[in-house]
Amino acid sequence: MTTVVITRPAAQAAALAQHVAAAGLEPLIFPAMAIAPTADPTALLDALSHLDRYRLVIFVSPNAITHALEHLQGPWPLNLPIGVMGPGSLETLAAHGIAAPAYRLYSPVQSTATGQASPQRFDSESLLQQLDIDALRGNIVLIIKGNGGRPWLAERLMEMEVKVAQVESYQRKRHLPDEQQKQAILNLRARNERATWVVTSSEAIDDLIQSLEEIGGQPLVDWLKTSRWVVPHQRIAENATARGIRNIDLCGAGDARIVEALK
Repeated sequence: MTTVVITRPAAQAAALAQHVAAAGLEPLIFPAMAIAPTADPTALLDALSHLDRYRLVIFVSPNAITHALEHLQGPWPLNLPIGVMGPGSLETLAAHGIAAPAYRLYSPVQSTATGQASPQRFDSESLLQQLDIDALRGNIVLIIKGNGGRPWLAERLMEMEVKVAQVESYQRKRHLPDEQQKQAILNLRARNERATWVVTSSEAIDDLIQSLEEIGGQPLVDWLKTSRWVVPHQRIAENATARGIRNIDLCGAGDARIVEALK
C-alpha cells in the first residue's frame, strides 16, 4: 500500500488523512509547520474593532480567517467586501456564515459546468485581477495574514495608489517532530519506500527539508527530493523545483483534487 505523507499542520491534516485512507492509501501525518495565534493580537483587535475604516479586507489563507474571526465581536458587516485566494478560504468563510450572495466576495475561483473550481492559479496575482482597483484607489485595504509571507500583493496595491494596512492573525513556525514521527519517516526510508508527499504550502518546503536533515542527514533529504510530490498550486511547484525536487504533480486546489492525483 502506498504511503502518503501529509505535511499540513496537525489540526488541518486529519480531514485529508481520512480522504486518503478512504481511497485505499496509507496516510502518515508529518506536519512541516505549526500554526498558532499571533503572539500579540493588539493590532488585529484594533482593526476588527474599526472595520468601517476599510474598503476591502483580504484574508491570505484559511488560517488567517480562522484566527481573525475568533476575535470578531458580532457579525461581519454586510457592506464590507472580502478577498481570498482560493476555495479553501471560501469554505472557511462559509463555515463562519459568510458566503455569496449575502456578502460580496472576490476570489480567483471560477465555477465550471460540473460545479467544481477551475484548475487555475489561486494566488495574489489571480486575486488582483478580480479587484476593482478604481473603486479601491485612495481607500484602505486591510490584509490579514500570518507572520512573514509574500509582500507582492501589498506592494502592487500601493503602486496602484491603494492604501494598505496589514495585521497578523496567526504565526507560522517549524513543527518539531516527536520521536514517533521521526521513527515513522526513518521506517519508510529503511523500507526504501518512495512515499508520496503532499505539500500544500510554499513556506513549508524549507521547514520540511530542515526537519528531515535533522532526522537523518543529507541521505534522508536526498530521498525526500527524489520522492513523488503532489502540490495544489503552481507557486509551490516552482518553489519545490528551485530546491531540487523534480517529481512533482500539480493537482489543483482542494482535497478532492489532491486525492484524485494520488490514486
